[in-house]
Amino acid sequence: MLWPTLTLWVPGRPLPQLRPRRGAAGQFYTPDSGYQAQVAAAWIGQYGRNPIPAGTPVRVCITFALKGEHPGTMISVETIPEAEGVAWWPKRPDLDNLSKAVLDALGGHTGRRQLGGLAWADDSQVVQLETSKREKL
Repeated sequence: MLWPTLTLWVPGRPLPQLRPRRGAAGQFYTPDSGYQAQVAAAWIGQYGRNPIPAGTPVRVCITFALKGEHPGTMISVETIPEAEGVAWWPKRPDLDNLSKAVLDALGGHTGRRQLGGLAWADDSQVVQLETSKREKL
């Protein structure tokens, strides 16, 4: 079943996910910038809690406006029909984690070793990213 395209504008300056930190007692935690809660609250306010069913391929487009008169985040979520010859992979591993591994490697971050930029000098140079997860090419 195809759902209508869902779009959302989240006003305010977008913030990156903060890195995990080690607490005083040695436990790890991820500091909260409040941005994720802001995005979630905006989504719930507009669409409620009615997720697209598991196993349904989904396309997410996100545009971050970082400066100017109206900084914010534009989000578009839509289901994708099965295309002839394309078998989407709507299960683990997560696309964002797969992408992060490749981006970190090409940015020169391989585990504990910092190799310096391989494909680009600084991660901030990546301004557009298009990824997909399929059963096979």
